[in-house]
This record gives sequence, structure tokens and C-alpha cells, in this order.
Amino acid sequence: MSKVLTLSHWETPASPYPEERVGDYCIGKHTYEIGRYGYNGMDGYDYFDVKSPLTLTTLNELKDGQWAEWMTDSPTDYGAMQRYAGQAEGNVLTCGLGLGLIVHEMYKNDKIKNITIIEQSPSVMALVEKYLPKDSHIKLLWGDFWKFIFLDDSKWDWIIVDLWTIRGTKRHLEIYNQEILPANKQLRTKYPEAQVVFHAFAGMPTPEQLNKSLFVGNTDAILWGLG
Repeated sequence: MSKVLTLSHWETPASPYPEERVGDYCIGKHTYEIGRYGYNGMDGYDYFDVKSPLTLTTLNELKDGQWAEWMTDSPTDYGAMQRYAGQAEGNVLTCGLGLGLIVHEMYKNDKIKNITIIEQSPSVMALVEKYLPKDSHIKLLWGDFWKFIFLDDSKWDWIIVDLWTIRGTKRHLEIYNQEILPANKQLRTKYPEAQVVFHAFAGMPTPEQLNKSLFVGNTDAILWGLG
């Protein structure tokens, strides 16, 4: 039997962000109308019911003349960021910046000593950096994450990677097999003592596990690492 969470109000650290555009990125607003939505197994819930319209904040990118949603502070995304941030400790490296939700949540965790964020887009930095907590232990760096990794010799306790936008289970699994598994191997080889998390792929099952009947029907919860 499905477990359903009821929501009639929604607020995150990104809720106060005003709509604004810089270059090919903008902060916008999106409304979840009354209805039922998937919750990816978060905290054991399969769905959440919206009882009154909820306003979400979005980060959008202009591609081929159309605005594409890059990130949102939806219950699933924000809930995942809260979970990662609550578990992390020590020196944490994360990318990309997105709406900065992970930074706001990590700032609340006293076990985290330093937070370093790598973001490739100057436009995203211009939109979001001003809303981040002001603290000398938080560093936002411009650059390509993989080039940074190649030159980096730091010691990280946690590495949280959020670089992919997912559209559908089939594409989710394609990215997992073609990009996440090699990236996971690369990071774990270079930083063997770090806890590595890929947002929306945090469960990190093996391809063999995905084919077992145990996981059939619960793929989203496993990949997100929220089941």
C-alpha cells in the first residue's frame, strides 16, 4: 500500500529569491497545482499530495531559444539536499551550485568544517551567490569540476556531485551506466577516504543489482539513495 505525504505549504531557503535573469540563466517560479506527485521513496513515502497550490523556485537555462528547468526546490530535490547535508561532516566538496540549497543545509550542520563549491557558470554564480550564508568557511570557486579534480590534491571527507538533470527513468539509467559509474570510480580512486554522493544516484547500486527482482518497481528510491 502506498504511503502518501500531505503538503499544504512549502518553503525553502530559495523561496525568497526574486525572479531574475543573468545571461542564459534565470531564477523563476513554478506552481505545483493541487494533485498527487511522486516522492521517490523519500522517508518511506511514495507520493505527496498537494492540498493547495505550492510555489517553487526554479533555476532555468536558455537552450535553443527555450527555457529548460535545471533545478528546483521541489520536495524531492530539497529533501535529498537536506539528507546529504545532514549526513556530511569534515571538509566537503560539492558541485554545481544550483539554487544553493545544499550550501544552506550544510551551513546548519556543526560537524562540517569547510564547504567548497565548484560552479562552471558565472551567470549562476551571479544569480545565487548573494543569497548564500556569509562565512569564511564557505568558498565558491568558478571552474570546471573535472579539471579541478585533475589538479586538486586536497583531502575531502565528503564529495557531493550534482551535475545532471534527469528526464525519465530510461534516461536516468542511461546516465547512471554511461557517466555515473565511471565518474564514481574516478573519484573513489583519487579520494579513497571520501564519502562520494551523486545527487539522484545516491544509492549507487551495481548494474547487477538493478536487474534483480528485489529492486524491480523501486528503481527511483534506490537510485536517489532515499529508500
